[in-house]
Amino acid sequence: MNNNTKQHVAIALFILFASNSAIANCDAPPSDGVNWMDCDHSERNLEDAELREALLLNSNLSGSNLNGADLSGADLDRADFSNSTLNKASMRQIHAVRTNFSNADLRQTKLQKARFDRAILKNADLTDARLQNARLYNANLSRAKLNSVNLDDANLEQANLRNTALSNSSAKRADFSKAILDDADLSNSDFSKAIFKGASLMDADLSGANLSEVDFSNADLSGVILEGAILSNAIWPDRKRCKPKSIGKCL
Repeated sequence: MNNNTKQHVAIALFILFASNSAIANCDAPPSDGVNWMDCDHSERNLEDAELREALLLNSNLSGSNLNGADLSGADLDRADFSNSTLNKASMRQIHAVRTNFSNADLRQTKLQKARFDRAILKNADLTDARLQNARLYNANLSRAKLNSVNLDDANLEQANLRNTALSNSSAKRADFSKAILDDADLSNSDFSKAIFKGASLMDADLSGANLSEVDFSNADLSGVILEGAILSNAIWPDRKRCKPKSIGKCL
């Protein structure tokens, strides 16, 4: 791409961004595709609102009621949803990079293929949420409640999951490479074929978990609890492969 082409692309992107900003309407009623960029809708009742593919970049929805709302495909980058309730909301394929969901209620929320790169989910309640194929790269999930969630095929590389409750869940084939899971409760969950390369699991509780074919290469398992855990064909931090009948310890 030559310099003239790059300049034309830059100008086109600037015009597109400027035009989107110009048509932002903070007073518009909730609707599919609404442009609420940079708007303040904090502590608002938006229960069951239709906000599919809405533009909510940098918007403030902290403390709002979005229970049952449909935000599928919406752009929520850098928005503030802290202390909001999104119980049973539909949020499939949302874009929520660097978005703040701290202390939010996301129970039973549909979040398949959602993108939460570098998002803040501290103390959030995601019990029974559906997060298949979601991307949570470098997200902060410390002390979050993730019990009974579905994280199959999710990407949690470098995520912070300190003191997180992730019991009775499914995270098959999920990628936890270089994630921090110190003191996390991972008991009775299915992590079969998951990747924990270089992850820290100091004092984590993996009792009763299915860890068959899990890759723990270079992971820190200091003080980890493995009582009753299935370790069939798991790869240990020293790259030793556990025997098929390994339970509770790598044989």
